[in-house]
Amino acid sequence: MNENQFYTSLEKDLSAQRIIMNKAIDTVLNQEVTNYPIVVLHQADVELGVLLMDGGTVYSKWEIRISSLEEMVAKKVMRSDRVEDFRKVYKDPESFFCLLVLQEEGMQFIFMPRYDQ
Repeated sequence: MNENQFYTSLEKDLSAQRIIMNKAIDTVLNQEVTNYPIVVLHQADVELGVLLMDGGTVYSKWEIRISSLEEMVAKKVMRSDRVEDFRKVYKDPESFFCLLVLQEEGMQFIFMPRYDQ
């Protein structure tokens, strides 16, 4: 599956979870938990963030968690010397989801519009 196919598949798979993900992002922003919320998507056990939705259900194959840049650094998912580079590419969380997709092949950050644009 190429990158465009993966993105389209991911977008379709997450369509039913957008409301939950939007509420989680709004909550962490409104409560000033972080300015850098990150939605973590994975299929294996991961101790990161707060669980929003179990994976492997009829709704999604992904387990969905809400985390933050600060937690990524604290748990050494991201090196502290990479934080400034990440902040430069991070998109406005009011308009975009920052997704950390964890798979057997590795991990990647993807920015996806929060609302249909």
